Amino acid sequence: MSFPKSVFHVLRWTARVIGSSILAFVLVHLVSEGLPKIGDIAPGEWLLWTGFLLSLIGFALLWKWELTGGIVALAGIALFYVMNFALSGKFPGGWVFPIFFVPGVFSIVCWLTDRRPTIH
Repeated sequence: MSFPKSVFHVLRWTARVIGSSILAFVLVHLVSEGLPKIGDIAPGEWLLWTGFLLSLIGFALLWKWELTGGIVALAGIALFYVMNFALSGKFPGGWVFPIFFVPGVFSIVCWLTDRRPTIH
């Protein structure tokens, strides 16, 4: 099954807009609330924060490097989910965190379709 190029154009820009929106929201939150004190973060939570930060870095990277950014974003949010489960015994709740998967998945799909040979 073949999709028109416009579908992947929409996916690419959807990934960029969602990733940038999350990144902007987090930056505004950090500026308004400030960074957490290093001493207040428990040792196990460091990996949780590392995963969260990796996903944000992935959102920035996917603008230029779709595959790298997508992989970093997905690895980061996966680490966040795993660590959250390890620390609390449950996955993060709500609708926000699942959205973190969208930019990474869309970017990787777009990268893959750009590399697929076209039949003339």
